[in-house]
Amino acid sequence: MSMGRFIEGLRNRVRNQAFFRFLGYGFFGVGAIGTVLPLLPTTGFWILAVWCLAKSDDPLAQALLDHPKFGPSLRDWFDHGAICRTGKLFAVGGMIASFVAIVLFASLSASLLTVIGVSLAIVSAWLVTRPNPEDVVARLPAHTAQNVGGQ
Repeated sequence: MSMGRFIEGLRNRVRNQAFFRFLGYGFFGVGAIGTVLPLLPTTGFWILAVWCLAKSDDPLAQALLDHPKFGPSLRDWFDHGAICRTGKLFAVGGMIASFVAIVLFASLSASLLTVIGVSLAIVSAWLVTRPNPEDVVARLPAHTAQNVGGQ
């Protein structure tokens, strides 16, 4: 490998890290707003933030995974693709409330409302089919089960 290719590879890595760090902090910011603004999902945006920040080797990724309130949910997702029942309930409830608000207060065409409604229904169906952390615990060997669901 020539020195030029090596340097170009380093530049690409730095560019990619900067890009993912930028996205990660953006997702983190939106999620942080969601901690005080109803119907804006904190955990969903922080899942994206952790993924992006981990790709950029940013220490905030680990800090979010270690967070006392949000860390267990984030770890459940990354380790097992699991979402707690309460999270599912709030997410689907938020989507329903958002759709009702759109129908009542936005003057959109019936076709656009249909697209939005079907999209939210698909996301909701996918969301509720994710495993619950307690179901994952029941299927794991005893020595690993203690690390799931913040238990």
